[in-house]
Parts: sequence; structure tokens; C-alpha cells
Amino acid sequence: MTDQSQIDIIIFCAGRGKRLQPLTDNLPKALVPVLGVPLLDYHLSALSVVGVRRVICVTGYKGSQIHDHILSGHAFGLSVEFAHQVDLRGTGDALVTAIPLVESEVVGVLYADVFFKRAVDTWKRVLDDRSPKMVCAEVENAGSFGRVITRTVGGGLFLDTVVEKDGISAPGLVNAGLYLLPKDIVTTLGEQPPGRSGEIELPQAVVVHSQARHQPVRVVTTQGWADVGTPEGLRCAEALAASR
Repeated sequence: MTDQSQIDIIIFCAGRGKRLQPLTDNLPKALVPVLGVPLLDYHLSALSVVGVRRVICVTGYKGSQIHDHILSGHAFGLSVEFAHQVDLRGTGDALVTAIPLVESEVVGVLYADVFFKRAVDTWKRVLDDRSPKMVCAEVENAGSFGRVITRTVGGGLFLDTVVEKDGISAPGLVNAGLYLLPKDIVTTLGEQPPGRSGEIELPQAVVVHSQARHQPVRVVTTQGWADVGTPEGLRCAEALAASR
């Protein structure tokens, strides 16, 4: 079992949350309430339970609210540092922004705008050892997310590639917004050109880095997951939270 206290965790909290307007007109997406509890608090609480000690929050839109919220008594016993993403240029750029603060050789990476019904169990599986991992969830319409293509090796499920929003309405695995990655992935991100959206996206860099280093990325599947980026996703998260 890996010593979780020795692994830094980065949480991406910079997003604008346009699809959640007007809720996010005066509130950063990471602080959107799920059954009255800020989404970020669910994440920090779970990390504290599994033994993580150090977290880096990447802020952007209304980042001062996240800073003030945590420092006003919502750190859950964690040591929390902040990195500000000046230009919101995607998840890859968010990781590059935070890397200078990372002290561990592997790093957990979490998108703040997701919800896990069994967050503690999911984190335990991710932090069980230091091998690279990507958490995925099965959804009815994978075409509206990043469809994850996997391969089976020795009975284990591993990442093959990620197809971004192919529009095909069919069930499949999608990126659930939680990784365990080697710190040196920042070198791949530094060489990666922006995608079609003009942003530097982390999933593609994970694929490229894995192939270049011949370092397989294990896929960890989870159930009870919601992408809290839309009103529908927020309602799903609240239903999951209510059934815990």
C-alpha cells in the first residue's frame, strides 16, 4: 500500500461554469452547492479521510472565493496551496501551472466539477500503488464526453486512446476527471500543441506520454459519478449525494 500522505493532489478549480449560469454568475463552479455542501468540500473531505496531506488548488474564475472559503475553516486538516491559472487554456495548462508546487514524483489530479458517490473507495484504488491511472465511468451517451478506448492486458484494463466528443450516441467509458500521473508528464505537455478548441488538454497528453515512455496507464472504473458541468449533471450529483 502506497503512503498517501507522500502524494500531492492537484484540484482544478479554475473553470468558469458557463453552462451553470446564472448559478455561477457570482460563484466559482468548484463552490456550487450539492445538497447545500460546496462541491469542493466533498473532495477535500474524501482526501482527508484517505490520508492525503497536501493539496494544490488551481484557481481562475473568482479564485479569491475558493481561497477565502478554504482558509475560513474548510481545509479538512489538509495543507492547501494555491496556483492561479491566468488564462484558462485547458486542463493541460492547469497542470503546468501547478507543477512547480508539486513535491512528490507522482501526483493525483482531480477536476473539481465532478462528483463521486464513493469518493473514498475510488481514491483508495487510485492511491493503492504509484502506477499511472485514469478513472473512468460508464455512461449512456459517451459521445458527448471524451470516449475512452481501452485494451485488456493480463486481465487488467489499460488506456489506449481518448476520442473527444465524437457525437456517437452510444454507451461507453468516459474520463471521470481523476488521475494518478508521473510528475514528468509536464515535459509532454510543454511540447503538445493546442487541440481543436485552442486549449491544451490533459487526456491527450496522458495518451502521448504513456506511449512515448512505454508506461501503461491503468483504467480504474467507478460507479455513481456525475459531471457537474450542467444543470442536469448537478441534479444527478444531488441524487447521488442523497443516496449515499
